[in-house]
Amino acid sequence: MTHGPQRLQLSVDDPDAPADLEAAVGALLGGHRHGAPLIVDLDGEHLPTAIVAALIGNLRRLREVGGSIALNPTTQALRDALRLYGLDHVFAR
Repeated sequence: MTHGPQRLQLSVDDPDAPADLEAAVGALLGGHRHGAPLIVDLDGEHLPTAIVAALIGNLRRLREVGGSIALNPTTQALRDALRLYGLDHVFAR
């Protein structure tokens, strides 16, 4: 069964951002919201490796049950960084 999207706001400058992402994905999976997309509003001026690792790891978890992560970068700097690393093609919009 597919459910509506869940939205999460993350700041790349927040040291708790990777854990917050993990918790949001865990809530989707624990709530049996299989197939539900997670929309992440990503804010900041750079793209730390800890955020990239958390995004990719949690995308894998969601894809195992038919889910997805869509990124909504709120700054041009983040859009450019995602494009530079090819991540704009990995995450849905």
